[in-house]
Amino acid sequence: MQQYESDLSALFWETLEKQYGLKDGQLYEYLVLRSFTEQIRKGRVPNPDLKQLRWNLIRSIMEEWKCEGQLVSFMGDTFRLTSSSLQNISIDWHQRYAYLFYDGDFERDILFKWQALQKQAKIRQSKWSKKPFFTIILQQEYLHQLNSLYRIQNFTEVASIDNLVFLEERFPIRMEVKLERLLHPHLSFESHMEQLSETRLEEYLYQHLSLLEDGLRPVKRQYSLENGRIDILAKDRNDHIVIIEVKVDSDTDLVWQEEYYVKEIEKVYGVGNVRFMAVVPKYEAHILNSIHEKKHCQVFTFDAVMKGTTLKALHLKKEGVMAG
Repeated sequence: MQQYESDLSALFWETLEKQYGLKDGQLYEYLVLRSFTEQIRKGRVPNPDLKQLRWNLIRSIMEEWKCEGQLVSFMGDTFRLTSSSLQNISIDWHQRYAYLFYDGDFERDILFKWQALQKQAKIRQSKWSKKPFFTIILQQEYLHQLNSLYRIQNFTEVASIDNLVFLEERFPIRMEVKLERLLHPHLSFESHMEQLSETRLEEYLYQHLSLLEDGLRPVKRQYSLENGRIDILAKDRNDHIVIIEVKVDSDTDLVWQEEYYVKEIEKVYGVGNVRFMAVVPKYEAHILNSIHEKKHCQVFTFDAVMKGTTLKALHLKKEGVMAG
């Protein structure tokens, strides 16, 4: 490793410490996991090739910084940041921070965290799985989970690096911003029911209760109980209390909520004949049938018309008992 490469290695590492607020083995672990982002895909993803880890790591950083191939001035010398020099820097980091300054088995820990993070990303964003841009959604969620794990917040582009002068124009861009830009046209100009939040659905229904039943009138939103919170409390034309629960994802808690909420409201108000309405997307038959078995319970499925994150219209269908 030449002296200027050694100096650059220290300079780049110091810049990364400032950018992410991490040090030594923890920073290296984070950077390696960050470099895996582009490997996230729909379906089963093989473990990253750890033999290529060092090169993929430095390539990922230089892509965000827009440094590779750049003509620079450093400590009185002018040269280009070549791939061979960058690989030498990455080897230096790996020797230092994957072994010398790392507490544990680096490769084992990396693979364990990689598998856990990508699994969590797929679970959290499964509702988008049929969309052609699902890969971008997954990569964005993976980064979000990774940054949360390491408590990374509010970091910015690396516009400059101390003592290193870039002699050509460059446009650094964080991976988070890049993915956001790729998603923007899909989420801003297309209609996707997956963008509907429970809060927005609840707000809309509270103002349009007649979509569920003529004569329904609102009483309260987010009615608190000891062990839960009712989305909407209403009354029907016969002055019976109606509990309305809204869901935008499949949720097995719905059966428990129906049982608990009805009993609690009957105790609080000292009345019977408390009704329960569930407004849900497509649900498994056994969940819907469990609710239908109860007296005074109804289930509605919905289709939402979205523009960006705005709910423009809601179409409801009253469901009967479903075949298992």
